[in-house]
Amino acid sequence: EMTRDYQVVVPIMLAAVIALAVSRRVEPASIYTLKLLRRGVRAVSGDLRLLQQISVREIPRKKATLVTRHDPVDKLVHLMRTTTASDFVVVDDDGCMIGMVIGDDLRTILLEQEAVPLLLVSDVMRDDVQTVELDETLDTVLEKFAGQPWQGLPVIDPAEPDVVHEMISRVAVMNRYHQSVARSTASA
Repeated sequence: EMTRDYQVVVPIMLAAVIALAVSRRVEPASIYTLKLLRRGVRAVSGDLRLLQQISVREIPRKKATLVTRHDPVDKLVHLMRTTTASDFVVVDDDGCMIGMVIGDDLRTILLEQEAVPLLLVSDVMRDDVQTVELDETLDTVLEKFAGQPWQGLPVIDPAEPDVVHEMISRVAVMNRYHQSVARSTASA
């Protein structure tokens, strides 16, 4: 544009492509991702592909802690103190999942100690909880965890979609992801 001569456009484009190829060979990270890498944040485009290769079956799962909607909140407090569970699956009389009680919600309720003996699980449960199937991949699982307060999600078998036996934790998903990234980095 400065020369007002359109014959130099092709050589300029060729020079730009060659410069990009050389700069990527010398430093694969851009000026934007380089700052992130120095802070320890990985911004690799292959991460999504890696997440799509790992299924829920490959992640360690733990037994779900089941409660009914008629149980008192005191029972949840006791379970939270005596087990490692922080999220609880609420089931109906037939054993089908109808919701969850999230550990963060329970901790908030504990700030008002005098209200705890008066509450039932049905008063504090959430019915908008998403579930995870055994054949789902980690990219969809992480989307379900994103922006949500729960530390675990119920795992269902498609043959019995209302019955929950296991939970998958956010920590287990992230640990498995980091193991896969370390393996792929070591093999590259």
